[in-house]
Amino acid sequence: MKKCGIYSRVSTSMQNEAEYSSCDAQKDRVMSYIKSQEDLEFFKEYSDPAFSGKDLERPALQELFKDITQKKIDMVFPFAYTMQSDGSISDQAGLSDSEWKKFIKLARSKNIEVIPTIMTSDGGIVHANL
Repeated sequence: MKKCGIYSRVSTSMQNEAEYSSCDAQKDRVMSYIKSQEDLEFFKEYSDPAFSGKDLERPALQELFKDITQKKIDMVFPFAYTMQSDGSISDQAGLSDSEWKKFIKLARSKNIEVIPTIMTSDGGIVHANL
């Protein structure tokens, strides 16, 4: 079984304070996928609610880096992008191109798969763009 981690983040406390926050929705969508796969098991959620994406100094992201370094997980599902209603994709994780490269490089050096995910509230948008 491959141990899976989920990284979720929202940038404002208002997004986090909703009864069913975006972080909850992000986790639920990936959990649904993990449960549908016989060779995957959930290990841990790394969640940074109401943390800016301007840098890597986020508690859960740092914990994820530590667990990657210690090879505690085999796969990580970061919520990397949000699909907008016009079909465009915006960066959700808040990592610059160079930060993403560092993140991917670290994971690959430990043979950890990174599966960036896309969040959208309208499945029709995805299908229209495929």
